[in-house]
Amino acid sequence: MKNNLVNQVVELIEDKFAKRINVIDFERTNPFTDYFVVCDVDSNRQIDAIVNEVIKQSKEGKIDFRAIDGKSDSGWVVIDLYDVVLHVFDKNIREVYELDKLFMNHPQTLKADVQ
Repeated sequence: MKNNLVNQVVELIEDKFAKRINVIDFERTNPFTDYFVVCDVDSNRQIDAIVNEVIKQSKEGKIDFRAIDGKSDSGWVVIDLYDVVLHVFDKNIREVYELDKLFMNHPQTLKADVQ
């Protein structure tokens, strides 16, 4: 992946034990964002941990975000980081929405699970 922010986001969510990390490349096709990073976690606490880490890094000036939408108890939180939009799912909710399949015509990079 050539985008530094994508790498930073992937590292952040890997540190919080996110699984099935998928980077979807919209760089040449979407005027609003360059990448989606989609992942799932095992619990609402992990969703909260990722959201809190984004907020912490924002306060430290390491990352900028535009908005956070959703709550951990819904099983899906979207974090708009301008050029990257991070989707954090509960693993069961991700199966329901199948967001990755909606964009299967775009280049995707699936990272190995963190264990």
